[in-house]
Amino acid sequence: MTYQLRPGLSFGFIGERAVLLDLDINRYFLIKAEAAQALRDLIAGTIDAGTIRRLPRPGGRSLLVEGSNGFEPVEAALPGSSVLEAEARVSAHLPFHHALRAQLEASASLRILGIKRSIAAWRRARPVDVGRQFSIETADHARAFALRRADVPIQRSCVPDSLALMRLLWRKGLDADLYFGVRLDPFAAHCWVQAEDYLLSDPLANVLSFTPVFRL
Repeated sequence: MTYQLRPGLSFGFIGERAVLLDLDINRYFLIKAEAAQALRDLIAGTIDAGTIRRLPRPGGRSLLVEGSNGFEPVEAALPGSSVLEAEARVSAHLPFHHALRAQLEASASLRILGIKRSIAAWRRARPVDVGRQFSIETADHARAFALRRADVPIQRSCVPDSLALMRLLWRKGLDADLYFGVRLDPFAAHCWVQAEDYLLSDPLANVLSFTPVFRL
């Protein structure tokens, strides 16, 4: 029998611990050292009764179901720079109504559908034939969105802002990765858009302290 993480779950290691995101209930769970080691044992191929007993059951539900998709942690390249901090002229033109439309789509989706169904909708909308490599064009459109976002009269929030940027990149035939990340002591969560090791949505200092636990 083979196992995989229950759909809707993802996680990342932070030192000896791990943090799990359950999109079904939109909650993060801290996984302490012993249970995090059980996750590492699973990744290494040790699947036995002892390992499974040491796994956490956040919300009283098992982490594992039958399947073959595995249980790899979310990982990302450590950001090395932000396109928003680069000294470059913005040559891409983004009309205001395009930025407003993308922002309204993201905000309305989260308000009406919630995070889980919104993420599912964005997964379905993602072009299948678009690479996620960094390019000058990707950077230019990210900078254009950041400039135009300042004119959009909707309160800033990292999740809808990141979803809106992803939608705009897709419409230009471009792509990137969207991450949810956390930091501990004190706990905080953040969402950002990144292509390879270039940040597209944030200054570098906003993201460096966060460890990814989800990738779109």
